[in-house]
Amino acid sequence: MVDLERMKGDAERAIRAAFPVEAVPSPDDLRNDHCPECAETAARFAGKAWPDINLDDVRGNPAPALLNAAGFRYYLPAMMLLAMSFTREVDCLPDGLIGMLSPKGPSLSAKDVERGRFTHAQAEAILAFLRFFELQRKVEWSQPDWPTEAILSAPTERPLERAIEYWSAPSSGDRA
Repeated sequence: MVDLERMKGDAERAIRAAFPVEAVPSPDDLRNDHCPECAETAARFAGKAWPDINLDDVRGNPAPALLNAAGFRYYLPAMMLLAMSFTREVDCLPDGLIGMLSPKGPSLSAKDVERGRFTHAQAEAILAFLRFFELQRKVEWSQPDWPTEAILSAPTERPLERAIEYWSAPSSGDRA
């Protein structure tokens, strides 16, 4: 039997344990003047500790890619937790996060390296988030009468598969 709720709870606990509440980045550290959308996304989160980010803060699809590296790393736990708890309400946020956590090729850009600086525990929490979404999507795709083996053998979307491969690698942690 697929226990999606247990997996969600395990992922939530891993995220909360791996991402301690640290000092909120200053507005200057979050600043991203690349375009109006980048500035608006940074402003949504500015001044808030990541545990204080709520569903209203992520409505309207603020793209994780619009945050600078410091903002992405700091607010990632909030976005992951909200994506797991409010999958439908946050619309494209889960796909945006999966895309940001899924390297597009064998070599990473300097921007990707900067965004991906996480401890081993944080990398494990990211992997738990990704595995939750992998199973959730397989369950959604399956039929109610399918046995567990059939659900688990359903295909995984390529960006999600690529992200799981990347964060499963031994070098995925301790990059801080």
